[in-house]
Amino acid sequence: MSKMRQFIIEIRPKVEGQGVLDQFGVKNGHTPEADWKAFFYKKLDQLRASGLPIEELEKVTKFEVSMRDNRAIVEIFDKDFDGDDKAVKLKLREFFFDTMKVPRENVSVTVKEPKVCASCDGPVDEDNGTSTPDGKPLCYPCYESDTSEPAATVVYSDEDEYPHTIGDYHNDTEGDFELAYHHTDAWRGHYSVTPSKDWAELHSDAILSMSEDERELKRFDELLQEALKDLGIRYARVFTRTSNLFCSGYDFFVEKKKLKKAEGIASHLKSVLRDPVRFTTTALTGKDPKDITNTDRLFAAMASRIMKNQG
Repeated sequence: MSKMRQFIIEIRPKVEGQGVLDQFGVKNGHTPEADWKAFFYKKLDQLRASGLPIEELEKVTKFEVSMRDNRAIVEIFDKDFDGDDKAVKLKLREFFFDTMKVPRENVSVTVKEPKVCASCDGPVDEDNGTSTPDGKPLCYPCYESDTSEPAATVVYSDEDEYPHTIGDYHNDTEGDFELAYHHTDAWRGHYSVTPSKDWAELHSDAILSMSEDERELKRFDELLQEALKDLGIRYARVFTRTSNLFCSGYDFFVEKKKLKKAEGIASHLKSVLRDPVRFTTTALTGKDPKDITNTDRLFAAMASRIMKNQG
């Protein structure tokens, strides 16, 4: 059975005196340490270009090189390794002994079995990883990507200066909301959230960027927030990503025990500020009402009927 393997090769140079430097082809005028590093990186650049001449490691996942305390460290990761650890260790030691021109005892090889990242399938260890909410390993680059560009941003009424986020691999709402992705085709889709039993959806909408409808939704949002704050009703606004750069989801939730009290306010504001015909026409044509033609109206009407399976 294939498993992730990490081979760590430590190479300790022996650079005392010009005699040793001569076998590297190094001339006077540089420090032994600088010459060793130059020789090391030159050889590793060649190795990157040609690949490892070891059958079991023909398709490595990751290849890292570093210098630590004048030692050369090479880390090789293979996520589908199915060879023999001892045999490959011996091959690596012989290869780097010959390539780097150092005594055999100056080359050591360690084998580890790191965890596999739930996102990128790369290696995860105690120094470069964390875990998903359900306990799966996650590397820091994937975690940082998931948190810096979250799928959903949750803004609570009593914590509006500190938004919470949800991604494919993190959720800091403490279980208030769960994320789901919905495909509309192979390339497009949108995220949505499902509330816990303590929350109820008051209004669901979408932000159509740079449109009159967006401005009306902003006014609706401001008035609804103001009214609920006056009544002491805690709420959460959730903004979700879609595959359309000019559209994002907007959902307004209130504490479930206060839903009935909030519904009347939301219903009144919707009747004034949320015109479903304007929203649909703008969403389908990308135009504000003042720019919409009769052809646009006909197209929007036909598209709406088709989407509702009424055509």
